[in-house]
Amino acid sequence: MSFKTLLILVYSLAGLLIALFSAFMTYLIIGEPIGMKMFSKISLVVVAALPVIALISYGVGKYFFGKFEGIRYRLDQIAHGNFVSIEPQERIADVERIHRSITLLSERLSELIESLQKQNETISNMTLSLAHDIKTPLMIINGYLEEIRDGLISPEDLPKIVDKMGSECGYIDDLTSDVLVYLSSMNPKREREQVVIYDVVHEILPLIVISADTRWNIDLPREVIIEFNRMDLKKVLMNLLHNSAKFTSCGVITIRTDDEKLIIEDTGCGIDPLFFPRLFEPYSTADLSRNRQKSGLGLGLSITKNLVLNNGYDIVFDETVVGTRAIIKRGGEISSDEVLGIYEGMMKEE
Repeated sequence: MSFKTLLILVYSLAGLLIALFSAFMTYLIIGEPIGMKMFSKISLVVVAALPVIALISYGVGKYFFGKFEGIRYRLDQIAHGNFVSIEPQERIADVERIHRSITLLSERLSELIESLQKQNETISNMTLSLAHDIKTPLMIINGYLEEIRDGLISPEDLPKIVDKMGSECGYIDDLTSDVLVYLSSMNPKREREQVVIYDVVHEILPLIVISADTRWNIDLPREVIIEFNRMDLKKVLMNLLHNSAKFTSCGVITIRTDDEKLIIEDTGCGIDPLFFPRLFEPYSTADLSRNRQKSGLGLGLSITKNLVLNNGYDIVFDETVVGTRAIIKRGGEISSDEVLGIYEGMMKEE
């Protein structure tokens, strides 16, 4: 039974019951003998009211059916990948709220699907790039093994060859470790906690090597707290501070807070303006090179971006400063697991 038919039946039954109740109360109030004389007339009025009740019920049912048909149509459009947002113009507040919720759902699903498609493309490209980058060291190692097997390597040169093979194995290990960390950073489920930024910074500073002509400037009140996964925050700060130390041969590296923002800045060589549009893309490095001895896959800032977003924050770089300034601020919350579940359910229905 359709919703429209159900409404018509319910309203018709309700109207009939009201008419019968009115007739009965009229008969009861008037009583004998006038009541018996009017009984036939009352019955005629009830019968005559039935078409009117049915017509009114049909109109009301058709009106509400149109409202729900519009909702059903929008949900069907979303199920088929059409995420067009509209501004509802409804007189009924509850129906308007439903349309607004559908609009919000449509927007979040659209963002989620776009993100999933981008991640899928990224992982595919990463797989190809990883296979390509691993192929070279494997060929080198295999070549050395064949030379050793054929007796072409003298005992004096053997330690040097073993060291070269070890270096190539280390390169492969670095590549695979970077990819695993990147894939892990894409997981949105993070256990957050209240973290004192001052404590985390002083835990990792001894691990960052800076030049003799560079100094730290730590301007962090001890009471400043950030809601973040502690290990994620350490990885984010390690990546950013390592980059600052790498590209600042002489100057100052500053860590400070400003209006609920965490800022890491340095007076180093800065970032080429041409590089900013693809700053957080995987495989990108600040010198735009793919020299495997120097740059690797260039996943550091991509990992940092993922970790920051998955903890409910965002990260941007200020293009106007001399040197480099990274700003971590509240925002960038990813789509919820509930939306992801809705999307997966739609895909199964398809």
